[in-house]
Amino acid sequence: MARRAQNSVSRDLRPGKCAGKAPWIVRAQFVAHVSQRRRRARTHPPLSTGRDLRHGGYVSAPVIWAGAAEKIPSVIYLPDLEPGWAIRATARWATRVAVSFREVSWHFASDKVVVTGYPVRATFFTTDQKWARAKFQLDANILTVAIFGGSSGAHHINEGSRNKFD
Repeated sequence: MARRAQNSVSRDLRPGKCAGKAPWIVRAQFVAHVSQRRRRARTHPPLSTGRDLRHGGYVSAPVIWAGAAEKIPSVIYLPDLEPGWAIRATARWATRVAVSFREVSWHFASDKVVVTGYPVRATFFTTDQKWARAKFQLDANILTVAIFGGSSGAHHINEGSRNKFD
């Protein structure tokens, strides 16, 4: 019986149920899910570990809201310079919002925001160039440029570098 309850809860939480739906419809489904979850909680143990870490995306919004309803502490991590819709919509329910850049902190309540910086592995700075060129079969006589970027700026980075280095 417990296994059947777990399976029904996990089916309810699949992100595909939110895909392509308007935010107000997702919210209504979320409210219905929370009330159903509270009814189940009386007879079944909770499935959560007691903490939650999210990194944006519209499918994370119902998870943050559900965690807040169940009083589960949560942290949102924002590695970007601009928060997206999901981050802006859920930040007030998160326990903390960790940001990579001080310039982003004004988007959030000062008692919740923490500037953590951008996590980079130490090996990123200590990798041997000769080894890396051999691994990726790069010619040592040709200038190689590594460009990193993502989110809404990735397209502009790709287009700008393509035009510059072609």
